[in-house]
Amino acid sequence: MGRERKNPQAPGSPWSGLMPSGVTPTGGAPTDTGTPLRPADLVRRFRGMDWLMLVDAVPDTRMHSVTFHDDLGALIHASARVTSRYREIRAFVQRRVPLSLRVVWRQCGHCPAERIAWVDDGAIGDHTVPVAARIPDAVLIDLKARPGSLRLKFRLAPEGVLFGWDVERYSRGVVRFDCPGGDFSEARR
Repeated sequence: MGRERKNPQAPGSPWSGLMPSGVTPTGGAPTDTGTPLRPADLVRRFRGMDWLMLVDAVPDTRMHSVTFHDDLGALIHASARVTSRYREIRAFVQRRVPLSLRVVWRQCGHCPAERIAWVDDGAIGDHTVPVAARIPDAVLIDLKARPGSLRLKFRLAPEGVLFGWDVERYSRGVVRFDCPGGDFSEARR
């Protein structure tokens, strides 16, 4: 889009140290076996699984008019504003885990008093994030063996989108997050 991208692993970058070596903010990692799976096989791994989508932003950032489209082009999430202060959570029951998500945010749009239509000030962030291929088989095996909810976490930043996952479980009224992974981790409870 004509915009020069900064090296996310460069010293001083907010991305520095947040991602494992060899993984870029919008890039993927090899599967557990090291060989890429066909799209049908990736989708089949998640069959019958419910999942949660969590969306927020890195500290001191604000994204406007944010949309998430899956690899089939379906809109699965939209928000007028995403910040670090407010986490958005969506639940998906028996819906396929996307192969990838395209995340777009725009400059703050406005509706001038003399017009009825919304004015779009243009996209300033447009990133495609691999999803299904990044989640290790071990997480899915653990999830099928012990009940829980797969959480797919997306953290927006000016440089791109961080992607992470974990399994949320309740035990005697206490929430526990198991099998964390991805580009960032949160403190465990």
